[in-house]
Amino acid sequence: MTNSDLSFSTSGSELIVKMPFSINNSPYILWAGTAFHPNEICLNFEVIQNRDLFVRSQKEIEIEWRIPDCDEQRFSFHVRRCFLPTTEELTELIPKLQQLAVVGNKFGGI
Repeated sequence: MTNSDLSFSTSGSELIVKMPFSINNSPYILWAGTAFHPNEICLNFEVIQNRDLFVRSQKEIEIEWRIPDCDEQRFSFHVRRCFLPTTEELTELIPKLQQLAVVGNKFGGI
C-alpha cells in the first residue's frame, strides 16, 4: 500500500480517493474511515472476511474514501490498515458481520 496506488477525483466539493487492494475471493465486509491531522489525512481501512469461507483464488477490490470539502493540494495522505470505527459505524457493521457468520455456518463453520 503506497500513496502511488491512490487515485483522486472530485464530485462537487467532495474529494474521492480510491485504492485497489487484493483479498481472498470470498465474501467480505469493507470498512473505510478517515482521521484528520494537521496537514495530513489518514485513510484507514479494514477488510473483514470469514476464514471458513476462504477459497484458493484472489480478487481485487477498490477501497474508496469520500472526504467532504477537501482540497487535495492542502494535505498529504497516509493509508493505514487499522480498524478504528465510530459508534455509528460499528452499529452499521453489526448486521453485516452477522450475515457473514450466517453464511459461514451454512458452509460448515462453527
